[in-house]
Amino acid sequence: MSLDTAKKVAPFIHKIAREIGGNDISVIFHGGEPLLAPHETLFTLTNSIASEDANHNVNFTIQSNLWALDDKITEMFKDFQFAVGTSIDGTMEICDANRGSEYFEKTMASINKLQQQGMQIGAIATLTPQTIDRITDIADFYTENNLFLTLHDAVKNLDVHFSEYAVTNEQYASAIKKLFQWYVDNSRQIKISTLDSYIHNLYNGQPDKCNFMDCLGLFLVITPNGDIYHCQRFCGKREYVMGNIHDNPSWAEILNSPFAKKLRERQQEVRKQCGECRFFRICKGGCYYNALSFGNGVRDGRCEMYKEIFHFIEDNLDRKEYLALTGKDHPYNLASNARRLLAVYYLAKFNIPSIAAQELYNDKICGDPPTTQQLLVSLQEYLHAIQLDFNNLYLHITYNCNLSCSHCFADADPKKEMTVHNFEEAVKKAVDLKFSDIRITGGEPTIHHQFKNLLSVCEKYKHKGTSIVLRTNFYRDFDEEEFLLIASSVDKIVVSIDGDEHTHDKRRGKGAYEKTVNNMVCYQKCTQHIPNAAELSINCVKSFATENKELEESVEKLTFQLNIAPPRYKPLLPLGKATKATEPLICGGQLNQLNERQLLSRGTFPLKTCGIGKNLYVEPEGNAYPCVAWRTSIACIGNVFTDGLEQVLKSKQFATFAGRSVDTIQQCKECEFRYLCGGGCRAWNNEEDGINAPPISCEHLRKRAKQLIQAAREFLKN
Repeated sequence: MSLDTAKKVAPFIHKIAREIGGNDISVIFHGGEPLLAPHETLFTLTNSIASEDANHNVNFTIQSNLWALDDKITEMFKDFQFAVGTSIDGTMEICDANRGSEYFEKTMASINKLQQQGMQIGAIATLTPQTIDRITDIADFYTENNLFLTLHDAVKNLDVHFSEYAVTNEQYASAIKKLFQWYVDNSRQIKISTLDSYIHNLYNGQPDKCNFMDCLGLFLVITPNGDIYHCQRFCGKREYVMGNIHDNPSWAEILNSPFAKKLRERQQEVRKQCGECRFFRICKGGCYYNALSFGNGVRDGRCEMYKEIFHFIEDNLDRKEYLALTGKDHPYNLASNARRLLAVYYLAKFNIPSIAAQELYNDKICGDPPTTQQLLVSLQEYLHAIQLDFNNLYLHITYNCNLSCSHCFADADPKKEMTVHNFEEAVKKAVDLKFSDIRITGGEPTIHHQFKNLLSVCEKYKHKGTSIVLRTNFYRDFDEEEFLLIASSVDKIVVSIDGDEHTHDKRRGKGAYEKTVNNMVCYQKCTQHIPNAAELSINCVKSFATENKELEESVEKLTFQLNIAPPRYKPLLPLGKATKATEPLICGGQLNQLNERQLLSRGTFPLKTCGIGKNLYVEPEGNAYPCVAWRTSIACIGNVFTDGLEQVLKSKQFATFAGRSVDTIQQCKECEFRYLCGGGCRAWNNEEDGINAPPISCEHLRKRAKQLIQAAREFLKN
C-alpha cells in the first residue's frame, strides 16, 4: 500500500462509521504479509486511524507470520494494544511440512519474544488431509506453548474444482468431534475459538462468526490500491470489487454496488433453500465463498458437516463439561482469573518478581518462570506508577430530593442547584479531558428546576467518547415525552433499588418501590424500539453487616424481568444519616456481593488504592472533592467553576491524592494482602490525616482476601 493510499484510509473508515452510526471500529492488518509494508506506512495507518475521530473506539488486530517483527513494531503493538495473531500449524514437523523449512523456528522465535512482553498470542492452524488426523497433537502443542487456537481448513481457489489440500466434510466433522472430547478435558489450559463458536451458536441461538452471519455490511476490506471488497477471500477478483477509497464512496453507494446486490440476492435465495432447516438461525446458509468454491452457489458446501457437528453438540449439551463452554464461566477464563489473583498475591508477598515467579512455578500455578517474571515486572511497574488518567466526574447538580432516605450521605438543600451554564462548562471540559464517565447525580437530579435544559446539554455531548450516566431514584411522575428525552440524551440510567419492596420502602418511604419499578417498566416500553436509547440498570446499596440472600435474589429477579444487566452493589457508608451504622470496613474492588466462584467468573484486578485520585466529585456550587465520602475542608481541592476543571485536576493536592496507594501507607506496604484490598476506604478512617492513616480495622479486608486466595487455589487444584 502506498503512503498516499494509507493516508486516505483513516478518513474513509471513520466516515463510513459515522454514516452507519457505530462507535466501535475493529481494524485488522492482513495480507499477504502486513509486516513487509514499510514502517512509515504501518505507523501512518495506525496513528491516523487511532486519532482521526475521538468519538470512535478503535481496536487493532494484526495477522502476520511475524518474521519481520522488530523492536519498533513491538512497541507499536504495545502502545496501541494490538491483538496479535499468527499462523502455526502445530509442531515443527507438522508446520514446516505445510509451510516450508524454517517457518516454525522463525515464527516461534517472535511468538516467544511477544509473550515475554506480556502479550497473549492467538494463532491459526490450517488443517489439510495430511495433518487433520493429528488434531489433538496440534491442540497439545498449542496448550504447551500458551497459544489460543483457531482452526481453518485449507480454502479452495474459486478457479479450481479440486485441491489436494482441501479436507472432506467427513474428515473435518470427525476431527472436530474428536477434538471436542479432548477439549472438555483440557479447557482450563486453552481456548479453542472454533469450538467455542460452534457451541455458542447453538446454545445462544446467535451466530458469532462471519461464516454463519448475514455478513453484508459487517465487514469491509481495503486492498493496497484502495479497492474495497466485502471479504478478503475475494480480493484480486475484479468482479467482486465494491468501490475504491480514492473515489470516497458513501456507505449507500457501497451497498448499491453490483456485488452487494448480488450478495443480497444470495441471502434471499438462502432463505428459500434453507429457511426450513432447524439450524438456519445459527448458520444462515454458511459462507458465500464456500458456496461458490464447492457448494451450489447459494448454500455452503460444508452444510452437511455443520449439521453433523451441531447434532453432536446437541447430544452432549446436557453434560456439565459442555455447558461450561457456553459462556463467561468458561473453564479457561476461570483458571486464568484464578492464576491472575494468585500472581497478584505472590507479588505482594515476595515483592521481587523473579522470586514470585519461581514460587508460582513451584506451586504449579504458572508455567515458565522467565515469562511469568516479565509479566510480574510489568504489573509491578503499573502498581508503582502514578496514574493521571481520569475515571468518573460526578456532578451533583442539586442537593434537593423528593425522598428522605435513612441511609443518605447528603443533606437536602433546595437552594443549591448547579446552573445550566456551569453544567455545560464542566461537561464540555470533561469530554475534552477524556473522562471515562460523567455521572449526573444529586440529591435527585430529575427534580432540578432546569432538568430538561440540562438534558439538552447532555444530548449535545453524547457519543463524544465519554459515557454520560444519570443516577436517579426514578421516583417522580414522568410522561412519555420525558422518557424519550432522557433516552436520547444520556447513555445509561442507573436506578437505586435497595432489595425487595419492604426493604426499599423502609429506607425510602412507603410506595417508593412500586412507583420506581412502574417507571422502569414504562421507560422500557416507551423506548424498546428507539435506537441507542439509554441503557437501564440497577444500583443496590447493601448492608454487609448482615447477610440477606433474599434481598439480592429480589433485585436480580427484577433485572431479569426488565431484561437489563445484572445489578451492581454498593456498600452502606456510615456517613450522613447512616453515621451510626455498624458496617465493616470493606473495599468495593473486592466485590463482596459476589461469592468466590462468581468473583472468579467476573475476574478481579490488583487494587493499589480505593480509587481516590481517579474520580472527582463536584457540588452544585462547584467545590470539588476526591471522594463523595470525604467532603471536609482539608479534602476540598478547589472550585471547578472559579478555578476551572483542568486547573483543579492539575493541582498539587489532586496529584497528592493520585499518588497515594497501599505502597505509600506505612501499615499497608508490607502486607501480603495489600493488592487484594486496596487499603480500604481512605475516608473511613475518621482521621484528619485520613489519606495517610492506616485502616481502622483490617479484619474484614483480610478475611475476604484469604477467601479469594483459597477459592483460587481450590479451583486450580480441582
